[in-house]
Amino acid sequence: MHIAITHMSRDTNRGDFAIFAALSSLLKSARPEAEITAVSVELGHIGLDDLVETGLTRSLGCEVVGTPAPSRRYFYGPGWQWGLRLVQAEIVLWMASALGPRAFRMMPKTTRRFFEVLANADVVVAKGGSYIHAQGGWRELVFLWRMLYPIRVARTLGHEVKMLGVSIGELESPGARWLARMVLRKGIHLWVRERISLKKARDELHVAPGNVRLMPDVAFATAVRSSMTTDIRASDGGLRIGVTVRLHQFAKCGLREGRKRYVLALSEALRYFLEQDESTTVVFIPQVSDDLPIAREVAERIGIHSRIEFIEGDLNLEDLLATYSSLDVLVGARLHSVILAATVGVPSVHVIYEGSKSYGTLELLEMTEYGIAYEEIDASDLVLLLERTLAMRSKLSVDLLARVDAMRTQIEESIEYALVLQ
Repeated sequence: MHIAITHMSRDTNRGDFAIFAALSSLLKSARPEAEITAVSVELGHIGLDDLVETGLTRSLGCEVVGTPAPSRRYFYGPGWQWGLRLVQAEIVLWMASALGPRAFRMMPKTTRRFFEVLANADVVVAKGGSYIHAQGGWRELVFLWRMLYPIRVARTLGHEVKMLGVSIGELESPGARWLARMVLRKGIHLWVRERISLKKARDELHVAPGNVRLMPDVAFATAVRSSMTTDIRASDGGLRIGVTVRLHQFAKCGLREGRKRYVLALSEALRYFLEQDESTTVVFIPQVSDDLPIAREVAERIGIHSRIEFIEGDLNLEDLLATYSSLDVLVGARLHSVILAATVGVPSVHVIYEGSKSYGTLELLEMTEYGIAYEEIDASDLVLLLERTLAMRSKLSVDLLARVDAMRTQIEESIEYALVLQ
């Protein structure tokens, strides 16, 4: 049995990799004979052997195949060549639609491999995540087109695609709504990870009610239940506050003003806890490697360097979970840092940067009161939320583990159903 998992991004995004690792493990458990191929939506044919970006995925026994429509960041050439590459990808798709497998012989070797993997798959799965959105402007529309491209190819090659644990974000322009509606209305079995996405899929994209279902983010199935307890964590030599950061494109106040507000609020709140207790440590965790510069900016503004830790290595998933297990609380701007912390019973204050996926996930965790909007962040509000979380952390930890166990069961049942659904 051959299973193609599309929408892999890159290993340096640990949240993205956590979804892929959990999904591939669950698919292997359900179908031990299956061979799994990862199809990237970021990387082209160049860079697939880069251990930093694909080594973890390949260590799971998966081949990694590049996309004919890579991101600009991972296209090694000038912008006009990248634009031409995307046009060529669309032309190749129309060739496959008109000629079927005969078109493969006319494709470049690297593009041919992408089409062959999807053509020969017994099951095509689109990995979950937050990639169905376009918040205005041509760049966002191109992003959405690239995200929908593997689904369109798989549909052209005769597959009904199983999308497992996705979010439906904002689709600002009529063109984006038309494109998403055109692709997702037919030949798709859609599992969304939040109730708000369920409503958008039905009301805005007009997906048939029988073709859209609810399941939690697959990353909740990353780890087996932790044997650690809150009491053991709390007795380990002082309070440990974990932090994941993110530089967000602010819609209301602009990038510069938004960044200033975020850095100021986060640094002042963390400095407050460091000054309250000399045994407190702040730990910056690289959920995504791109976030390191802004993490250093926050740390520099805090100024108490002797009690600030940076986890800078390329952590595998086991090491990342162990790091989260060592914390008492997490201030998480990255959604999957909140999810991974929950799998080991660590409560979070989530700095919310994308409403659908963040509020929806907090609702499933019954932690909506522990979220704070990114663009409205304030140091005093953040301190109050952290103090409330720390006061309740023993109960929150027990409740989180119970909810994660229930979600893991729901995820397993959904994936088994997806494999037999035609």
